[in-house]
Amino acid sequence: TESAPTIGKVTTKLTIAAGSEATIQRFVLYQQGNNVAELLQQSREQIAALQASSYQAQRQAHTAVLSEFWRGADMHIASASDNHSVSGEVKAEQNGVLAQPSSDTEKMLQGLRFSMYQLYQSAGRDGKSAIAAKGLSGPGYDGHYFWDTEIYIVPFFALVAPDIAKQLLMYRFNTLPQARQRAKQMSHDHGALFAWRTISGEECSAFFPASTAQYHINAAVAYAIRTYFRATHDWQFMCDYGLEMLAETARLWAQLGHFNSAREQQFCIDGVTGPDEYTAIVNNNFYTNYMAQQHLLFAVEIAEHLQAEQPQSYALLTEKIALQNDELEQWRIMAERMYLPFDEERNLHPQDDSFLQKAPWDFAQRDPQKTPLLLHYHPLVIYRYQVLKQADVILAMLLGDDDFSREQKLGNLAYYEPLTTHDSTLSSCIHSMLHAEVGNMAEAYEFFGDSARMDLDNLHHNTEYGVHTACMAGAWNSVVFGFLGLRLRDNGLHLHPRMPQQWSNIAQTIQFQGRSLHISATSEQLTVTLLSGEPIAVVCFSESKTLLPQSAVQWHLSRSEIN
Repeated sequence: TESAPTIGKVTTKLTIAAGSEATIQRFVLYQQGNNVAELLQQSREQIAALQASSYQAQRQAHTAVLSEFWRGADMHIASASDNHSVSGEVKAEQNGVLAQPSSDTEKMLQGLRFSMYQLYQSAGRDGKSAIAAKGLSGPGYDGHYFWDTEIYIVPFFALVAPDIAKQLLMYRFNTLPQARQRAKQMSHDHGALFAWRTISGEECSAFFPASTAQYHINAAVAYAIRTYFRATHDWQFMCDYGLEMLAETARLWAQLGHFNSAREQQFCIDGVTGPDEYTAIVNNNFYTNYMAQQHLLFAVEIAEHLQAEQPQSYALLTEKIALQNDELEQWRIMAERMYLPFDEERNLHPQDDSFLQKAPWDFAQRDPQKTPLLLHYHPLVIYRYQVLKQADVILAMLLGDDDFSREQKLGNLAYYEPLTTHDSTLSSCIHSMLHAEVGNMAEAYEFFGDSARMDLDNLHHNTEYGVHTACMAGAWNSVVFGFLGLRLRDNGLHLHPRMPQQWSNIAQTIQFQGRSLHISATSEQLTVTLLSGEPIAVVCFSESKTLLPQSAVQWHLSRSEIN
């Protein structure tokens, strides 16, 4: 046998005597780098190491890695119909065929476990790669990364595998040079603008109304940094990398927006596209304005903390990127005066300056065969109507947490949900979580079901192009942030569980600020166990209790709290 590694293939020559058998063991390696000779040598060394290891040893190593992941991310669900706990373990094969789930709860958990596995095995771990919209499963989107990572996927990893969440953020840090160049291409004097669609950090999308105009990508990166920080309290990351990304991207808002005399000197942002790609290039997209405000406030918060607590490191950074104190004050004023209108008469936040003036899309006359809309109508046709591809204001309501009242969230849901096609797989999970938050549990569970088995059941009829990683993370988010009501706030971990009637119990293991916690909720009781780590306080329904190592704390839930 003679094997000669070349670029892109391995040529194997075999000489087999008549009547004999031969076994070929093929190894596939993915390498990164520009030096071909170095990559070939690295590949040869890795192949030699693999050949020297038995199949059993390789399988054990593989199993050990996955077992460690599942220990830190374990999920259990109990069905209300038979009170049977569903652990999510793969059922044994029967006559070589994997046993199928026997209940709706098992089907949902199978979908969740499948999603968690796909996310775990698809994520970059070296700070040079992220996670593609289709993971490693298909050619859709050409392997490109989007804002999906920061808004949907980083929260998942921040709570089950924070080291991976950190590496996903390091990918953004390592593409800061390209983001700075992109800002200059868009006529911004300084700062950084992350690419909407990319692998190397350079913009790969040619359709600018639904790509370049989505400046909220910068706010998505800031949100992911805040999520990771609140989940880990990794101040070293914020000092070495986080603040630089926050500051460089915050600088774009000052150049993009302006204090508008026609709106009482409030800060307005014009000519952008929000998450809803069926409404493009508008003024004051509510989601963009709100997320920009949160971005600016968080950048100021971290800068002031590091300035006070780590002055030497802060001085080095300010010298590196020429950050001035008057910039921080400018960001604070911009955030305070951010234009965030609310229509009291209709009890909703306008999606943008023009959205409510458009004619609603006539859903009664809609041809059900013409879906998704973007594949059957010219974009200009869609842009003229009140119709949404996916959650926009609703996403702002969810990420805004307690910045918005329950009444405001109900009002926005009532108005925008009937106008939303959910043509994007990113949408249903957001509606599920917000419905759960306001207590609409039937709707919350229905939207969750649309996400949990999106790819196993091919609900959007396009899984042949690859799985939908953001939707997969969104399904997990629907359980943890929706039904368990978990929130990462600046003062710690908060829980507000609401149980769908189909289930009697939800249990999830998470990693939080160096601790491992097991959370278990029923319709009557919440139990949180500190599996490892130092004591920590957890808040449930505004009641704070301190967890001690290897001990559990319980909250008894009243019906009024649950509803």
